[in-house]
Amino acid sequence: MRLFGTQGYAATTVEQIAAAAEISTATFYRYYSDKEDIVFGADDRALVEELIADRPPEEPIAATIGALFQRLAAEFEADRDAVIVRLRLMHGVPGLQARRWATRQRTADLLARLLAPRAHTDPDDRDLRLAISVALAAEYETLYYWARTGGAGSLAGLLAEALARIEPALRVGVAQA
Repeated sequence: MRLFGTQGYAATTVEQIAAAAEISTATFYRYYSDKEDIVFGADDRALVEELIADRPPEEPIAATIGALFQRLAAEFEADRDAVIVRLRLMHGVPGLQARRWATRQRTADLLARLLAPRAHTDPDDRDLRLAISVALAAEYETLYYWARTGGAGSLAGLLAEALARIEPALRVGVAQA
């Protein structure tokens, strides 16, 4: 992230990343397919699945998503400077924007699969998918706002405020009525 932050994404090479990490380029490619993987980091599907599984099944979807937001905020605030660089790159580099969108779609699909039973509906339910899309849009806009302001303020607080504003849109299914 330091190299991306000082040189820019396009000017930073895999060779430079490997040298800064004190590894060979071959070792880099053993763990990453390209420098985009560095920006996006590890796949967090297992974390999302675990967190949702640990939540009470009768809990409103807004509360479950709120717990996800708070976990995300804690992790991001712990590595604030690197996360800010990542978010700015994801927003400003066209190739990364495309990957960000694809990642967002996979996250929406995962959340639909995990939240549908709680809402007593199908993962393809239009209202559930809309609620998830609203939540993910609120999350992204809040994260990017936080990055634009240099990480000013509490990310956890900003995400909680965003969730409070969109909570009516998250009332989905029989359990939420």
